[in-house]
Amino acid sequence: MNSLGFDRTWIDRAGNVGGLIKGSGAGPLVVLEGHMDTVPPGRPEEWGVDPFSGEVRDGWLYGRGSVDMKGAIAAMVHSAPLLESPDADVYMAFVVHEEDQEGFGIRVFLEEAGIKPDLVVLGEATRLNVAVGHRGRVEIRLSAGGRTAHSSMPDLGESALYKLMEALVRLREISGELPEHEVLGRSSAAPVAVRCSPGVIPVIPDSCEALVDYRMVPGETLESILPRMRSLRPGVEASVVTKTIRCYTGLEERV
Repeated sequence: MNSLGFDRTWIDRAGNVGGLIKGSGAGPLVVLEGHMDTVPPGRPEEWGVDPFSGEVRDGWLYGRGSVDMKGAIAAMVHSAPLLESPDADVYMAFVVHEEDQEGFGIRVFLEEAGIKPDLVVLGEATRLNVAVGHRGRVEIRLSAGGRTAHSSMPDLGESALYKLMEALVRLREISGELPEHEVLGRSSAAPVAVRCSPGVIPVIPDSCEALVDYRMVPGETLESILPRMRSLRPGVEASVVTKTIRCYTGLEERV
């Protein structure tokens, strides 16, 4: 951005990267936003290239994050100086921790920059169509308790895993009944991880939990979502996940 003539560039306390093309102030304040982090690549052997190589084949860029979303960031950086709107202040906001905690990075960026945008353009992949919004997100923990026993005598115990499995099967069954929005589509609830304790071969687990990525539509609240999750199976509790975000700059924040 410095070499392209941006008026200002910076890195904030969370590690977000910012850039500014200064206008006269008579026009709108515009933010072009993208995230720099990616999700893990999964099994590398399933890739046709090294997922972190950024290999170019026949004019196509291959690698984890090429679409989601370093390609959009590159396009924003190189196209913004070409904008013919000298009245608008145009900010680049390239944020951290979007994948694991949506909203954290951009919140810190806006707070530190001290701005309230009139227009925000996100570079997320939309098959090159214009999208007017996206669903909200909440991480939910489903947890079940039981009673341990030696796994050679399972009838003496009470498996927390079976309880959790029944709740997850029910969650899949009701997926088509979740609230729907005319523009954003239907809510979704996807289990993404399961953990049991003690988690060793000869012991029936007395504690199991699953993490559910719930994508919500306008009109839904925690007060409407959590009772639905708690009704999946008696004995299976639902709660909102909280965690500590640790940035590469050293910033730690509970969210």
